[in-house]
Amino acid sequence: MDSCQIVFLNGTTSSGKTSIAKELQNMSDTPYLHVQLDDFLGMIQERHIDTEEIDGVNVICSRLVRGFHRSILGLADVGNYLIVDHVLQEADWLSDCINLLEHHNVAFVGVECSPKQLEIREKKRGNRPVGLAKLQLMKVHHQRVYDFKVDTTRRSPSVCARQILGFLNSGPKLTAFDFLRDDLLY
Repeated sequence: MDSCQIVFLNGTTSSGKTSIAKELQNMSDTPYLHVQLDDFLGMIQERHIDTEEIDGVNVICSRLVRGFHRSILGLADVGNYLIVDHVLQEADWLSDCINLLEHHNVAFVGVECSPKQLEIREKKRGNRPVGLAKLQLMKVHHQRVYDFKVDTTRRSPSVCARQILGFLNSGPKLTAFDFLRDDLLY
């Protein structure tokens, strides 16, 4: 598994990315750091996130997310192994990550879940608006290519983590970011 420096989990809020990341850390002999967008969003008061827009783009959120991406690059550049927990709801967020991580070995993993189960989880969590995951679902996985996918609708985080580890331990040729990077060029 040492050939994969970055396990990049992409999915909606409440899809189970954080729980899977923690299970991956517990099960793996590789000392992965769990890097998540939520930690960066927690650095600013929520009331400031939606306050400044230019041409329909939320400037504060955009700067925060771009900074998050550069922190991923910085951590990887000095040799850390990473599990990235992200909600790639904007096309330019994916492009930014693909371009920044060009020289790193990235396993791009789609974390999927049924809309009904997402809503149940949102209600149970209580810290996210109900319906946010459904809105993100339309954007997060739209025309995405992944190296591997897991579906958390009926599978536990530990089962999904074992599936991901099995995939990584099989020595796969990781191609999703390369394919998507080539697609961006045309």
